[in-house]
Amino acid sequence: MINVRRLISYILIIILVIAVSFPSIQSFYYKKIEDWKGISQYLVEHSRSGDVIVIEPDWQRMNLLHYYDPNLKNTMIRTIDANLTELEDIVSKNERVWVVYGESPWSVGNLEIGNWLHSRYGLGERFLGKYENDLYLIQPTLFKVAIFHNLEWSPETPWMSLLGIMGASINTFNDTTLITNVNFTEFDIVVFADILRPLSKSERTHLQESIKNGSIVIISGVSPEYLSGGTTDLPTISSWFGATVYIGPSNRELENWKVKFTDKATNVMDLNLEDEYIFYTDEAWSRPIGCYVPNEEYVYAYRKDDKAATIFLHEFGDGISIYIGPRLEADYSPDIYIFRTFVESLIRSVLMINQK
Repeated sequence: MINVRRLISYILIIILVIAVSFPSIQSFYYKKIEDWKGISQYLVEHSRSGDVIVIEPDWQRMNLLHYYDPNLKNTMIRTIDANLTELEDIVSKNERVWVVYGESPWSVGNLEIGNWLHSRYGLGERFLGKYENDLYLIQPTLFKVAIFHNLEWSPETPWMSLLGIMGASINTFNDTTLITNVNFTEFDIVVFADILRPLSKSERTHLQESIKNGSIVIISGVSPEYLSGGTTDLPTISSWFGATVYIGPSNRELENWKVKFTDKATNVMDLNLEDEYIFYTDEAWSRPIGCYVPNEEYVYAYRKDDKAATIFLHEFGDGISIYIGPRLEADYSPDIYIFRTFVESLIRSVLMINQK
């Protein structure tokens, strides 16, 4: 026989548990909202009169219009109902097309558009919230880039995103490719994104001669150790790289991960030199990498704890090498947008590409 009083007690307990849990569930799912304000601000700063802005999926259109007034810059907002053919048609008929893309797993057309965008332009400019929204700019090619990367993860993807939205056409090469087989003069910039294969002597000579003759090379992450042949001492590349020792990560205390900019950095963008920035996360792959640079006049940013240079530029012959220690994919680091803006501004200043 059922004990009614006990059954009622169980029901009351279950109701109480649900009532207590619901606010925490709500806060978990709604602790963030899409950063539409950030997307709007980016469009205001970077869009031009006549630009077309495509929203996919189309139900997110009102989210953007809540913050963004297309009349402000004389832009046009379009939706495509998850139709890749329509997007391709818009791109073919307009000089500059922005795409605000958010993934809808239940829509085959939406996922097809996502794959099309990612394969050509990386992850876009990512804005994080309850959902991830990627912002792309499809425009005529302004400069050409080659990216060398390792096969263990995808360090080339955030570089594709950053450079793609700046107007680059991009060729990627994994680090099994012999760089002696690549003609650097075909590219305006060559990026080494965390390569993990030690270069041979002939490859290092090829790289040195290319920079001497005018190439612009960006070295990121752990690449210096492998460009030098697999050693943290860098005498074989220091003449064109500017650093003599690859120091690697500092200890994992967050306070010691902070980065400060130098006076030289203020020539690139407005910065408060008293501020300290965190360009890393507590993920194992996100490491505060640095180098020892004898000539400090070329250093833009350094680690607070040991003054190791994390961003610097070095001129060699007619060319330039730039080192970017922090990784662009650290989306959740507190100051990622300042970091990405600085890197973009530095590249623009080197290439003399106009902001508008």
